[in-house]
Amino acid sequence: MAALLTLLVGTAAVVVEGPHADARDARSSTATPFDAPLVVGPPAPAAEDAALPRLLETFDGDVARPLLGPDAGLGADLTPKQQKKLNKLGKKYTKASAKKDAKDALVLQRLSELDQAMADLAAAEALPDGTPLEWALKQKAIKKATKALKKAQKRLAKSQKKATKAANKVMGLIASIEAIDPDYFEQTNDPDDPDPDPDPDPDPDPTGDPDPDPGDDPGPDFTGAGISTTPIFVQEALPNNGQGVTRAGDVATFGMPFAEGAVGISDGRPALAVSGADAYQFRALKLWDDGSIQWALCDLQTDVTAGVITQGLVVTDGPGKSAQDDLAVEDADDIEIDTGPLQATVLKSDFNVLDRVVVDGVTLLDAPSGAGLVGRLMDDSVVVPSLMTVWVEENGPAKAVVRADGTLADASSTKIVDFTVRIVARRGSRDLECQVTVRNANIARPQHAVLESLHLELETQIGATPTVRIASHSGEESSPLFPGEQAHLYYAYTASNQSGLGGVQYRPHLPVTSQGTKDFVQDGYELAVDGSTLHALGNDSVWPEHGWLDLTGSQGGVTVGIRKAPYLYPVALEADGDGSLTVGLFSSRNPGDFTFCWQQHESRTAVLSFHTGAVADPEAPVRRLDYPLAGRFADYKDYDRSGAFPYRLLTEEEHEEALQLMGISHNVSVGNNKVLATRYLYKGTTGGSNNHASIELDLGGDWLRHGTGGQYLSALDLALYKSEWQIARSDNFEDEDDPGATNDGVPHSTGFQSDDEHRYRDGIILAYYLTGDRRFREALYDEAEVLQGVSLWQHERSMYQTLRAMGLVAEFTGDPALYPTLRNRLQYITQPTIDIDVATSGWGWQTSPDDGDRRYFVNSSDNKNEKPPGENFQCRGFISASLGPLGYYHAARFLGVNDPDGADARGRMRDLSYWTREELFSDDPNPANRRLVYSYAVSLQQVSTWENVDFHPILLGMAESYLDTDDEVYLERGADQLESAQAHGDLYRWDTRLDCQHFLAIYRDWALGP
Repeated sequence: MAALLTLLVGTAAVVVEGPHADARDARSSTATPFDAPLVVGPPAPAAEDAALPRLLETFDGDVARPLLGPDAGLGADLTPKQQKKLNKLGKKYTKASAKKDAKDALVLQRLSELDQAMADLAAAEALPDGTPLEWALKQKAIKKATKALKKAQKRLAKSQKKATKAANKVMGLIASIEAIDPDYFEQTNDPDDPDPDPDPDPDPDPTGDPDPDPGDDPGPDFTGAGISTTPIFVQEALPNNGQGVTRAGDVATFGMPFAEGAVGISDGRPALAVSGADAYQFRALKLWDDGSIQWALCDLQTDVTAGVITQGLVVTDGPGKSAQDDLAVEDADDIEIDTGPLQATVLKSDFNVLDRVVVDGVTLLDAPSGAGLVGRLMDDSVVVPSLMTVWVEENGPAKAVVRADGTLADASSTKIVDFTVRIVARRGSRDLECQVTVRNANIARPQHAVLESLHLELETQIGATPTVRIASHSGEESSPLFPGEQAHLYYAYTASNQSGLGGVQYRPHLPVTSQGTKDFVQDGYELAVDGSTLHALGNDSVWPEHGWLDLTGSQGGVTVGIRKAPYLYPVALEADGDGSLTVGLFSSRNPGDFTFCWQQHESRTAVLSFHTGAVADPEAPVRRLDYPLAGRFADYKDYDRSGAFPYRLLTEEEHEEALQLMGISHNVSVGNNKVLATRYLYKGTTGGSNNHASIELDLGGDWLRHGTGGQYLSALDLALYKSEWQIARSDNFEDEDDPGATNDGVPHSTGFQSDDEHRYRDGIILAYYLTGDRRFREALYDEAEVLQGVSLWQHERSMYQTLRAMGLVAEFTGDPALYPTLRNRLQYITQPTIDIDVATSGWGWQTSPDDGDRRYFVNSSDNKNEKPPGENFQCRGFISASLGPLGYYHAARFLGVNDPDGADARGRMRDLSYWTREELFSDDPNPANRRLVYSYAVSLQQVSTWENVDFHPILLGMAESYLDTDDEVYLERGADQLESAQAHGDLYRWDTRLDCQHFLAIYRDWALGP
């Protein structure tokens, strides 16, 4: 094992020093690109006080954690299923090790070539230069040697990157194998080495993503069984009243699930193609245990008519991407992007967002003097990017993403806050999407960060006599803009559809006149040109729905805009007559400040649309940004066939048929919503869709089945809010080591990080699978750390919601630390028993799982204010009947029914379902008299309060308990609740619930028979 790990660590990155130092010293003092140590290796997130670029001396710690694996404490006592999986992993490990050895050998060869190239350069620089002829010969030799050195450097860097990925793969397999059998490598070790070295820390550098995205390296090629042609829809995500844009050759991005064993891997990509698309690419998001693709992200180029669904596209087996060249090319110094009509350069060491942009052969931006991303502190001092790491995060013929991680620092190199910039380019487009995330989660600075502003700044070369055009609520305004003149569009508070603005714990970026109100010091929007105000602040009821500004000169122009500008105030778009443009993501026109709380992220997204000549519709780029193209299976049943969802799914027709089989006549009716943006959500907020499972319902039940763009956009907005605010972020440390903010006296929002009672993570997981947005994924890995520290206590709601989150997040991340954490929680809550006829206080179950005549769980300390006189034990019916079975279901689903703790979880799910059907849900013959209990006196066996609406379904527990026991009474009780919901006029609330679809699918199977 020691030798194995030495090999793994030894080839991960190379700093060219040591034997090459002499060659470097032999060079003349003339400045060359090689004066700094030559660094090769994969890009890594910027670490505090790292050099530029980051020097990698040892393995970086990006260990691929296992997708699934049992408790590391199991040792070699394996079940047949575990042994089968271990055998598969062993075969993969053998192949991956051989591949790694080959890559290591190539790295050594490249190192030798580099060594020779540096020696040749040193020899050339040592040549005499006394005579003109000698001087000329020396310069020629230096030029030749320098060129050879650059080539050797690039070849080594490329080989090193592949070697590191191979090493990561082997390390990941080691972790997966040892999660099943910790003694595996001890047993297979060299017999001549009886005392192998202990394993090192598997993640010595916690900076960045602890588990590479499967799309980065899904493993060796894997031959799947193949799929039949699968039709798909592509459409704009249009909300209610949204105005679409006709798009010629635009790129849609969306995720698709596939059944285990169906889709293989070809050259690192899902083995798929899209018939009818101009260009396409696929990326792996999730693998099945057998190595086949579970979720794939598709980017495809096609035409879309405004407001019309594009049909005729079909997913088939294929090579993983179309034949065109990838959009981005990376070398040691920069990254070149080519979309066809647009070429852009992004610098790596001197990152300034965009260094050069050429559109249709015309240069509109070239070597600007500014930093590109510029912030200011409250004392007006400037902060700019430092400690940069820039690389191509995603690449293909349809889309490329360039990522830059860094820190904002002032002129004295004092570091303020971290950031990530992602530049998204799409084939055939003149638009560049720029996504900026402020990341205040660096252990070196555990404090709330305060900025006065943060802007994107462009020094364009659009030519003389520029004209500015700006959005207004009634259309647009335009005017010539001469040098020294300025124009701007500024959004203060608008009455757009937002949640969470009130409350004393929220400190909005735009100040309010008094804490806890929605009376902002500025409201409405402002439009001004050359000092003349064309629309003044003061009216929050009118605003441009899509904020845009266009500046066009004799050479061409640029249109800029911000996604959801009216919702994300204070933001601004500004232009100067000299051709400069400012995108105020966090605008300096704000009379207050911007406070980024400790362990919080916050994102804004802008579009930069370049063009030659006057633009016909300057609003179009921002509408494209606000209403992105997405896709979905044309047949909703394909999602159910994949088996990738935790629930069974039904088409609308099957849904209505299942209800008819119960004697219920109901038409599924789902309207398209308006966009809802979440600005703040207090963790303890009860009720309301924004603190329930609304993300999963909006995406899985509405968007995928009905194509409702309003639900799609609102769900992704809420998923991002929860990812960046509610989940405590820990970019380069473990959450358990959080010391708390050292400057907590700074005014800041509080009470937004998740509470155990509302820990809904299902929707964030689905949001990642449907978009491939790595911000969701990175947040869920941080959540895996947070879940390991959640307190154990017998509070039912907190326990059930945490079990649900643990099961889902453990399945998503494969984090081995969640196995013992989940087991410990289950053992804590499933084992204690209590006799309520004897005891007057305490907590526990009536008896062991699947036993007892009532099968209750009680806790005397819960809900004391709801207890009638003489009662010691009280329960809330909806928690026991709805949240409890869901929590145990997901815990058991993750661990498996053959696992003892999983079996106990499944047993307790049945206990709560039995208790619900017998006591907590009324069996009155009249459906209108049936309600789920809200508050129930357990010893007295009487209802204190009924629920006033049928919002909490008992259906999941009824369906699963029927499957376990064949007892049809469970199905009857579920049908009773649906009848009740119809009688109360609430059945529409159930039309999009995935757990409702799950029950209906099982009921339908039972009613229709084999």
